[in-house]
Amino acid sequence: MPDDTAVHDISHRKLVSLLVTARGDEDVPEWILNDERGTLEEALHSVQNRAALRMNGKDLIRSMENSRCLPLGCTKIDEMLQGGLLEGHLMEVFGDAGTGKTQLCHTAAAVTASRGERVIYIDTGNSFRASRLVSIIGNVSNIAFRRAEDALDCVTVLNVHRMDDLLHEMQQALKASTPSMIIIDCLGSLVAPMLGGVAYDAGHDVLSRMAMHLKRIAAEHHVAVLVTNYTIGGEYGQPSGHLSSEDDAFYMKRAALGETWVGHPHVRLQLVMHQDDTSHHHQGSSRARRAFLHQSTNMPSGACVDFDIY
Repeated sequence: MPDDTAVHDISHRKLVSLLVTARGDEDVPEWILNDERGTLEEALHSVQNRAALRMNGKDLIRSMENSRCLPLGCTKIDEMLQGGLLEGHLMEVFGDAGTGKTQLCHTAAAVTASRGERVIYIDTGNSFRASRLVSIIGNVSNIAFRRAEDALDCVTVLNVHRMDDLLHEMQQALKASTPSMIIIDCLGSLVAPMLGGVAYDAGHDVLSRMAMHLKRIAAEHHVAVLVTNYTIGGEYGQPSGHLSSEDDAFYMKRAALGETWVGHPHVRLQLVMHQDDTSHHHQGSSRARRAFLHQSTNMPSGACVDFDIY
């Protein structure tokens, strides 16, 4: 077995070549290929992250019992989710533009930071607003800081615009400190360019591995992971029958990223704009938001709730 010096002296390109041969593919993450001081440990970690998480039923129950539920800061949604997002879980929030996905991300980050807990906020579309967080934190009771601005020290913001950079940036941020919540707004915009054309199969393979890696990070670091996604047209199951025709039209829309992704999140929440003649949420506007619970590993799906956020 070589000592540490010998490990670092291994030709990095040769190591990658050996790994590619052993794995039978060439999808080694670009950040490893570009790292001149890449080590054997980093490369092996990349391979290990391809493996599925293994947990028996007893461990699963114990893990859920020992996990906190982190509120998202929206009372109605938190009530529907029985408190919020569990530590160790991956949650997807999807919906059309303007339905409140980014606002919910800001609110979740704000209420978590207001308790003095760390948040990694990955912004893929330049939609993060520090002033928005300060405004939300100012409305939170029992803040752990004298000034709302001081809570921003708990939020690490990463601007990521390439899929290749996502895992690397997360891993570096996790080395610096362990957060209570990781937010990715929006995962769909990073992955979508990889899912068309001649790279279709490779793109879905990368997406599947990314989902597995996010779940592994959530489980191993005991952190809540919240990602957003957009919707695309098309049928999403059958009309429910007990909702209005407009609700059914929204309900039948589906999240982007396809069937490769849909089974990975522990919780899937759809946000829509809902027509309600009795609503007065927005000064003269009759448009209110509604959240549908499409999938959950710890509660029945199918619930829906009207909501408003900061």
